[in-house]
Formats: sequence, C-alpha cells, structure tokens
Amino acid sequence: MSIISNATIISRESTTSISDVYVEKAISLINKNFPNISAASLAQMIGLDRSYLGKRFKKVTGMTLQTYLKNYKITQARHLIESTNLSLLEISQRCGYQRVDSLARTFKATYGLTPSDFRLQQKELLTL
Repeated sequence: MSIISNATIISRESTTSISDVYVEKAISLINKNFPNISAASLAQMIGLDRSYLGKRFKKVTGMTLQTYLKNYKITQARHLIESTNLSLLEISQRCGYQRVDSLARTFKATYGLTPSDFRLQQKELLTL
C-alpha cells in the first residue's frame, strides 16, 4: 500500500501555484484533451516550440512534460480501475494505451501491483 501512496503527480488542484502561464495552459489542455494529446500537439496548440515548452515545464514542475503525461495517463487509469467495472481493454483504450499489456506494465511499475491485483485489493478493502 505504501507504494501506491508514494506514486504522486501534480494534481489539477496544484496548478494554482504554478507561476508560468504556458505551463498552466499546458496542464489545462492536458485535462481537457486527455488522452488524445502529445507533447508535440500540446506545444503546437500553445504556440511554442516543443523543446522550449518542455524546458519551461520542467523548470516549473520539476518533471519533464513526457513524465507528466505518462503520470497523468496512469493516474487516470488507476481512477477507472478503482471506480468502475470497465474491462482493462476499455480502460487502456480510454487512457491512450495502445495495448492492455502496456497499461499493465506501466501500472505495475508505478504502483507495484498489476491492474487486476489492484482492483481485487480495492474490492477487498471495501468489504472490510
């Protein structure tokens, strides 16, 4: 369980402390256009060079834009796993993963459990 609580990302609520208008815009666009957004399309929508946006993003948030996008995707997947009965295939598609095994591999690396084991653990916790 400690592995799960240690996996954190910048949440939507924390954007109020961000002092860079381009980074705020990037996070807002990620929230609105998820999962169909990439670093390149994000930079294009904001009107900045991808590399420049990436540098600003890292300076403000402490993580690369790619890492933020990856964390955002896996966090959204986790939310769907624990709050719905959608299949892992449906969840992987909704969260922008090409294949279920990609979701499973990333999920296990992030949370220390497979998505199926995590869902089972959550159901067991609810029945206590």
